[in-house]
Amino acid sequence: MQLYEVAVDRVLDVELRDEFIDRLNYVSKDIVSIEFIEEPKVIFTLEKGTEEEKDKIKRMTDRFYKSYKFFKNKVLYDHNIEVPNKKDVWDELVSSQAVVKEENGVVGISGVCLELLSYFSDQIKKMGEELGAVEYKYPTLIPIKTMQNIMYLSSRPESLNFVSRLNEDMNLIDDFSEQAKTIESDVDMSRLGSHFQTDMINSSAVCFHTYAQYKNRDLNLTDKPLIIGAEGKCFRYESKSMRTLERLRDFTMREIICLGTEEMISEYIKNVTEKIKLLFEEIGMNYYLASANDPFFVEEFSIQSTFQRTFGLKTEVNARLNGNFSKVAIGSINNHKDFLGRSFHITNNGKVINSSCAAFGLERCVYAFLNQYGLDKKLWPQIVRENANP
Repeated sequence: MQLYEVAVDRVLDVELRDEFIDRLNYVSKDIVSIEFIEEPKVIFTLEKGTEEEKDKIKRMTDRFYKSYKFFKNKVLYDHNIEVPNKKDVWDELVSSQAVVKEENGVVGISGVCLELLSYFSDQIKKMGEELGAVEYKYPTLIPIKTMQNIMYLSSRPESLNFVSRLNEDMNLIDDFSEQAKTIESDVDMSRLGSHFQTDMINSSAVCFHTYAQYKNRDLNLTDKPLIIGAEGKCFRYESKSMRTLERLRDFTMREIICLGTEEMISEYIKNVTEKIKLLFEEIGMNYYLASANDPFFVEEFSIQSTFQRTFGLKTEVNARLNGNFSKVAIGSINNHKDFLGRSFHITNNGKVINSSCAAFGLERCVYAFLNQYGLDKKLWPQIVRENANP
């Protein structure tokens, strides 16, 4: 094991450190740990300390700073209240079997976690219905050809979860079956070559199914937008950042998706933002809304992050954890402008539609609530106690 010190160009804002570390975790599988020391230095622990590994760290550091050097997240609304619990509840959830961990980022839930997940899902679904949403149930799998409408494989390659299948060939199937007798955990796809076809990925967000549903269609909207509510399983590989219920590889997302004119989208964002405030304040959450962006690993797509921050196109719903010493994004409000309309050729009376979605990670909502109120239901707000039922 070797230690390496890397100097960075400038002091990094505290609020960006977690995102910086998340990006660096993808640089090399040989990185064991990353920590900040005396500013402006970051120290890396690597299993192999080759010049190539050090060069990759430097390249990613430069790339990150190039993308973020001019930006600081802006708090747009703050509901900072006292909550009874100040400590992390992860160990208690695991020991009580409310969370059953199979692998990093892959868990099962029961008890209070399952009750609260259903509760948050119901409340957000109700919010969508009040806005006029029609409910859909979409599949977990999504075709790669659908995602390539927005070049997703190029812009977010590090997080992809591919779905592979054996080709229809008896000899190949028999050959794989024989090789599989020695497989203990991972399948080395490079050794198996033409045995496999990969035409699907596990969906990383629910709303992509909506855009595929309306691809090449004209919506013929008049005075109201098209609003869809949906919940589904989503999948994002997040390397060493996968931890607790904050970062899961396999998680549950509920979304409220809106398609319409630019004016309709502006009105929708205003309305859904107010309903989000009402919901989380009624529940008693310590949270705030802040400007944000989607992180892009590949440098050529970082301009999209810049665009989002510059024009205020993404707002995160951040819940405070551990006595306000950390936070987790439990939801976001996204203004896609006409990007997805153009990408999927969706129009309204001949003009490309605008779109927006409000998305919530349900396991994160559960974890944030329990970190603020603990597992003792007597300390929960009355409205949650009465409605989060087994």
